[in-house]
Amino acid sequence: AYGFNLVYSGNFSALVECDYNDSTRLIMGINPNHFSWKLRPAEVFYTPEAVCVYSPNGLGEMSRTFHKFYNKHLIKWKHKHEKRPVLINSWEAAYFDINSEKLLDFAVAAKDLGIDMLVMDDGWVGERNDDTTSLGDWDVNLKKLPGGLKGLCEKVNALGLQFGIWVEPEMVNPDSDLFRAHPDWCIRCPGRPMSYSRSQYVLDMANPAVIEYLKEMFTETFRDVPIDYFKWDMNRHISEPGSPYLAAEDQGSMEYRYMQGVYSLFRWFMETYPDAMIENCSGGGGRYDLAMMAVSSQIWTSDNTNARDRTLIQYSSMMAYPASVMSCHVSNPHGNMHELDLKYKVAVNGVLGYEFNVLKTPDEVKDEIRRQVQEYRTF
Repeated sequence: AYGFNLVYSGNFSALVECDYNDSTRLIMGINPNHFSWKLRPAEVFYTPEAVCVYSPNGLGEMSRTFHKFYNKHLIKWKHKHEKRPVLINSWEAAYFDINSEKLLDFAVAAKDLGIDMLVMDDGWVGERNDDTTSLGDWDVNLKKLPGGLKGLCEKVNALGLQFGIWVEPEMVNPDSDLFRAHPDWCIRCPGRPMSYSRSQYVLDMANPAVIEYLKEMFTETFRDVPIDYFKWDMNRHISEPGSPYLAAEDQGSMEYRYMQGVYSLFRWFMETYPDAMIENCSGGGGRYDLAMMAVSSQIWTSDNTNARDRTLIQYSSMMAYPASVMSCHVSNPHGNMHELDLKYKVAVNGVLGYEFNVLKTPDEVKDEIRRQVQEYRTF
């Protein structure tokens, strides 16, 4: 068996060709469609690396070789060999309707189940009560969190839980202070309308000023807040790929430069918060790649948490990627004990987490989750 993988998150091409002599050739790298790079005097351009594996003993050995190589040489997170905390995420329990009181109630109930971390998902920033506003501003909604992030985090920590938070750095809503001040900081092509998708536009991460702005905003927002986990979302595709920042002769390199900007911001998060976990999340699996593994600790495998579908999703993911980067959540356990048992037995093959309203959960389900969490810690 031969296995190949690319250390890159942007548009790529993987071609296998067989000629008339039955010789086979594989070509893997940046997709040449719409890509160009003007190489100036004394300038160096580095193409993405590829990982190649040969196994004389089939797919199993190929898979294990991938796993060992990534864990030893690619994944940089300093705590990668330690056990991960079991978390509960607020999204499916409350969506945008969050506040300090509700989150602390979640934390108390989660602690009773043996869960280690509360993750506050979308809804904490600006005036964000739905998906149409405030992306890009990254200031705390003090109406929902009167004590600010620091106050909430300290109270969650006092209960004995770690604290995690949702961010979506690459996006901006038209209804935001950032967009009103810098509409030129969005990806766009001259003479073409900007596609409005998921109520948002994509920031031009090829522009160094955008990266510096985000660093400044997050530095101020998270100052003195002991955050243990960042869930980094990226939930819409790039359309009209052009950069107002780049010269006309460099537009062909825009998408490549975009990814370099994204990597640089990830590395800044890793350096600024070295003990925090960073989970990549892109619609579920949209960024399940080696370059993202090098700048984060784990990746949200799929928005599909149906246990039966997940068996194939997770099996396929682990063909090339280690279980230690595969986030797997038990969602909406309700009262069906057989279904809850199946969801857990599937999710436990990766990094375990939960997504449900712990305040509206039957006692028998809570008892089973306590047992699951205790069992998971013995593995």
